Amino acid sequence: MILLRYLMKAFLLRFTALLVGLVLFLQTLDLLAMANEIMAGGGAPIESLSRYVMLRMPSLVETVAPLAGLLGALTALVVMAMNSEILAMRAAGRSVLGLMGGLVGVGLALSILLFVFSEFVVVRANAELEDWRSSGYGAGSEVVTGEDSWVMEGDTIIRVGQVMRGGTILHDVRLFKQRDGSNVTDIISIRLAIWENDNWTTVEM
Repeated sequence: MILLRYLMKAFLLRFTALLVGLVLFLQTLDLLAMANEIMAGGGAPIESLSRYVMLRMPSLVETVAPLAGLLGALTALVVMAMNSEILAMRAAGRSVLGLMGGLVGVGLALSILLFVFSEFVVVRANAELEDWRSSGYGAGSEVVTGEDSWVMEGDTIIRVGQVMRGGTILHDVRLFKQRDGSNVTDIISIRLAIWENDNWTTVEM
């Protein structure tokens, strides 16, 4: 158990360091590329750039987290192999499969956390960033939202979790299809719907 905790700690430390490093590196490059466009919106430079970083960073975390997990596991195992720690663990009676099982458990837990983070943080941040971008990064372009709107369209009940930008961006949409106006026969979940070019672009769950 002690050896397993040691391996998990080594992995988590490297995963965290790699995740922070990769996100900061990519965020810096992205900010340098977008800085002129953001400041052209007319807002206070520091405030506008900080807002962009806060809205963009969740997407970067979602993107690089799997890579950081893979590199974290590889570097942890390589360092332990170079220091003969894996041989010592095997000499103590620990199998390689047992060690890998610990990493798989940590990886599964991190995957669940990443899924929750993506659903509740990344989607909202991306929607707000897209709304801000479409307004030219203007200083006064605050996102206006409405909660739990319900609409009846034919035999379909539509529930919208959030209404943004005057109804052109919808978040957390659910369509309840009915038969003969009574029983619900199908439920369709849509994470994000954006109205552009006279059409709805949807991202399903």
